[in-house]
Amino acid sequence: NRGVYELASQAFGEPPDVDGHDRIFILILDISDPVFIGFFDPAVATHPVPELRRDVLYLDERAVRRSGYLARGTLAHEFQHLIHWGHDADEEDWINEGLSGYAEELTGYPEADPDAVPSFLNQPDVDFTNWPVRAFPAYYGSTYLLMSFLAERFGQPFIRDLVAQQRN
Repeated sequence: NRGVYELASQAFGEPPDVDGHDRIFILILDISDPVFIGFFDPAVATHPVPELRRDVLYLDERAVRRSGYLARGTLAHEFQHLIHWGHDADEEDWINEGLSGYAEELTGYPEADPDAVPSFLNQPDVDFTNWPVRAFPAYYGSTYLLMSFLAERFGQPFIRDLVAQQRN
């Protein structure tokens, strides 16, 4: 009976509050790049003008209209990025993306991208620690499976400590 906010905050830590509002803004808009379903933009959270800083997540309106499952999974994914950024702004991409994939599972939307895990299983030799600018599904599948395994093996305290750890 808990939602994305409660589950993710408990697992990964409290989200930042860069704007003094005790809420996270969700902006639903037409994202012109079809590759992106949603994103978190740290440049908005660190805007040079403090009054323009916001804790905001962006979701593509097509995903919201066409696939509630994908939209909610993406919301959990991007919320983990926001939380993680608040604790460790320069985390390695493969760790951050893997934890965002795990956030989807944790909040009830496992494998929001149904191609990620099968893509990795078809290409298991992908070097997920060398994250490319335009990562393809196998990268997401590999890091998601690793973080899911670590959470299962070592528990939620390990995941929370990993997010809070400043070292890369």
